[in-house]
Amino acid sequence: MVKKVKVYCKTDNDINRILGVNRRTLLLNAVVMATQFTISMANFSLVYFLRFHSFDSFGIGGASSIIPFFYFVFCYIFSHILKGGNEGKKTAIGLLGMALGFICVVLSPNKACIMLSLVVAGISQALIWPNIEVLVSSGLEGKKLNRAISHFNFSWSFAAGISTMAGGYLTSFNVYVPLYVAIAIFISASITIFYIPNNRREEREKKIADEMTIERSEARYFSSISILLSYVLYSLIVTIFPLYALEVLGISEEVTGTLLVFRGMSACVAFVYLGRSNFSEYKIRSVFIMQFILLLLIPILNLINNFYGFALYFVIYGVLFALIYNASILNGAKGSKNRHKSMMLHEVLLTIGTLIGSLGGGLIYRLLSFASILNIFFFIVLGVFLFQIILYIYLKKSSKAI
Repeated sequence: MVKKVKVYCKTDNDINRILGVNRRTLLLNAVVMATQFTISMANFSLVYFLRFHSFDSFGIGGASSIIPFFYFVFCYIFSHILKGGNEGKKTAIGLLGMALGFICVVLSPNKACIMLSLVVAGISQALIWPNIEVLVSSGLEGKKLNRAISHFNFSWSFAAGISTMAGGYLTSFNVYVPLYVAIAIFISASITIFYIPNNRREEREKKIADEMTIERSEARYFSSISILLSYVLYSLIVTIFPLYALEVLGISEEVTGTLLVFRGMSACVAFVYLGRSNFSEYKIRSVFIMQFILLLLIPILNLINNFYGFALYFVIYGVLFALIYNASILNGAKGSKNRHKSMMLHEVLLTIGTLIGSLGGGLIYRLLSFASILNIFFFIVLGVFLFQIILYIYLKKSSKAI
């Protein structure tokens, strides 16, 4: 007779012994995973939902940009009017606001109401990510900061990776189904927030970190440009590419969702590796190499027209995306006395990239073609890349002259 053995995780020490993380880290990253999964699934499914409601490609690009636009605007507004602590409560309110926004979307009788509902979702999202990132990174520097960011990056990237496949599968039943699922997860995540314990050790470390003087990364501004450019391509891939794949290449929603999983999974694996490394910052040379690889990847997408080609492409882009994202958030956070401001800047820049990709991409796709979008973007990135190189050389020479 075999006895059943029950394992109870009553304390943080039990959880840390079994999973290698404490209860607070586990719950916080569970919320991160649930939130990113839901947002990515909803955004991916929204393309087909809007198409079902007779939006054209420019209308889909415009409607898809409503959430990132108001997210961008209210990140700035909230950073000035909602100062101080209570990041957990702000995050919970934001999650409930997202649920409310998508409830209004599914109940909307016309296009105007759909777009107004997306405004509510965009404003609510501005309460989520900057506050979660403060909770994740507060009071940490060096290897501890890199490890915390790694857990965070793994959580959201894994969720983003599987979300498109889930969104494509659920959309194949009905365009409303993924949005109903999103509403339920948003509400569940908001409740979970209140079960995340306060971390007194983190408070002590934050006080120590605030008293320390740590040199800021000199590559942080170039890393910021990298994240903006990377998110333009990311936005094109998740908002315009599904339309191109369906209308031009004849690739179904389910297959497109599966293809985008390759990007998410490769990014996820890269984040795990980066978390185990000893990086405390990325040097300028590394940032420029990443930008150059991004530049090369843009025209290559024009040359692919089959499943295996896209799968390989998204694997490579996923790894590069992870490197660029990690560099931006790590270089921005290192030595910062105001983490909320640093995380807000990071979120604002990636949102601007998202807006450029969805709005500009939607317009060009309607007027010209997907290939035209990539050609135009290639020359823009080339110009920005060369400008940075020239600026860096000039600043180097100026500093030596002084």
